[in-house]
Amino acid sequence: MNPLLFASRVQSIKNGRRGMMAVAAALVFSVSPVALSALPVQANSVVHENVSRVIDGSYIVTFNSHEGNGPPLIDPPNLANRGRVPVGESTTGQSRAELAAALGVRGEVAKIFESFNMALINMGAEEAARLERDPRVMRIDQDRTVTLATSEATTSWGLDRMDSLKPELDGQYNYWATGAGRTIYVVDSGISLDAPWVQTEFDGRASVVYDVNGGDGDDCVNHGTAVSAIAGGRGRGVAKGVTLKIAKITDGCTGLSKLSTSIEVFNWLAANAPRGTIVNWSNEISTGDCSVDWISIPLEYAIRVAYDAGVIIVVAAGNDGCDTADYSPVRIVESFVVGGTSSELLPGSDALYDTPGYKSRTGSNVSTFAPAEDVMSIDVSGLWAYFSGTSFAAPYISGLFAVVCQAAAPYCDISSVGDIYTTVRGFGVIGTVVDSDGTPLTNSTSRFIPQQW
Repeated sequence: MNPLLFASRVQSIKNGRRGMMAVAAALVFSVSPVALSALPVQANSVVHENVSRVIDGSYIVTFNSHEGNGPPLIDPPNLANRGRVPVGESTTGQSRAELAAALGVRGEVAKIFESFNMALINMGAEEAARLERDPRVMRIDQDRTVTLATSEATTSWGLDRMDSLKPELDGQYNYWATGAGRTIYVVDSGISLDAPWVQTEFDGRASVVYDVNGGDGDDCVNHGTAVSAIAGGRGRGVAKGVTLKIAKITDGCTGLSKLSTSIEVFNWLAANAPRGTIVNWSNEISTGDCSVDWISIPLEYAIRVAYDAGVIIVVAAGNDGCDTADYSPVRIVESFVVGGTSSELLPGSDALYDTPGYKSRTGSNVSTFAPAEDVMSIDVSGLWAYFSGTSFAAPYISGLFAVVCQAAAPYCDISSVGDIYTTVRGFGVIGTVVDSDGTPLTNSTSRFIPQQW
């Protein structure tokens, strides 16, 4: 289905929503976001550093393209193994020791990213400087920590706001599509599937497919579980029938991950994930100072390759109040960047307005805003809790993509991701998000895409 036919189909759904709901009442659900039996509690938080820092002795090496002068350093993806290897594993089986020998490097090749012609090498700074002079090497970037784009706070309203064409709350969440048949990869701090109430929340639709620690993907920082539940939980989730695959990228219970770990996951997705797969990346790279930008060419390249392979990539804008133009990966068009709005709707002369919440970044590359302050989800024990941060805005939109892709299947499986982004943005309402003083946002998108399906 081309974008115009898709737009026509979904617009007809939108225009005929009341009639459709009457005809297909058995398929339509109305959920009160504040009427579940479990009382909300404040989740216990793990305090972690929210500024990205370099990792000593760890370098991401990007190689020049092979031009026929001898064999390539990095074997290209093996298409015969597409979808057959675990997340984080290479499709080629190339020897890391042999690559280190070919480079003559005094260090260890820790990972090979065949989709991007990259490798992660553990070596000293002097060796990195020497290797950078190798004509086969395009660039070397030091690995960094990546933080979860989050905090926690205390009033549930997010799901209620998501189905409204304008800023208003009616205590209901109306929907007919559930995201069934679609898949979201939640690249985060894991999920606590051992907890019975967490199991109940996902009805067997969630599974751990990767843990950088070699464990079972258990979430111990109250982040990945909450993100997953907003995207696809049965109680507060947007897409109540979506399949969730969880990739734990944080190191233990620190709330921190390595830049190279995200690249490793995107490498696997680019080589293995079917077109139309959705990724939720609720992380951020922050310098702690808006006057100091930070760009990661390797991370951006990894996202671009996955995007070109048909992967929809939803990214949290970040919580330092800076401009998305100055930071990776929220400055690139291949990221569907989600800013966050406050739970306090701003009265205007003739309407209510959304305002950026919890120090959300703004900027021209923000595709949409979504609820991000005091939103309700579940903690690692499955109890209701309140969370704040653009980390929790992004999964609303990941869930929305799942619902849209189900509603107009097979559009997301056969279209370019750029066309999908443009079409979904077209259902957004422009001008609902303003500054806290009621003035228009400066140098930033003002769009809110409601869940209409």
